This record gives sequence, C-alpha cells and structure tokens, in this order.
Amino acid sequence: MSDDLVPNPYRVAIAAQQRACLDDEDLLRDCLRHVLEAFEGGAWIGGQGRVVHEILAAMRDDLATVSYKVDDEFDSAWCDQPAEVEPDAWQIHWRNLGPR
Repeated sequence: MSDDLVPNPYRVAIAAQQRACLDDEDLLRDCLRHVLEAFEGGAWIGGQGRVVHEILAAMRDDLATVSYKVDDEFDSAWCDQPAEVEPDAWQIHWRNLGPR
C-alpha cells in the first residue's frame, strides 16, 4: 500500500445512507405508533376497523424485523470496506460504475 491513501468515499456513503434510512425508519415507526394508538383509543370501531388495525400492527412488526436485517447489512458493508484506499481504487469512482 502507498503512503498516499485517501479516505474511502464508498465507506462514507454507506454510513450516510444508513443514517438516512434510520431517519426514515424512525418516521415510519412513529407514524405507525400514532395510528395504532388512535385505533386502540377507539378512533375506528366496527366495519373494517379491526382488519385495518391488524394490517397496521403486522406492518409495525414487519418493520421491526426488516430494520434489524437492514442494519446488519449496512454494518456488514461498512465493516467490509477499508477506512482508506489508494487514490485510483474503485471506491473513489464507485458512483460511475453503475449501469447507464
């Protein structure tokens, strides 16, 4: 390895995207919590209310399951990347490697 290593922008992007996903996850979790609290407070009684409540509760549970898996994927991807890379490493130009 060279002494001229630079910070790995791909690794930085992984961490930034993980933070963004966590923000979205928190927003969705809060929305589901508030809606479920409204249902449990009697906001919709009868008709399809019970079915909708069950669907929303299942969505809440699925979100918890998926969020653990997503966090693990991000952590694994981040850990697999070196903190620094050569100036000509693929990680420097990773945004340009996708389909056009």
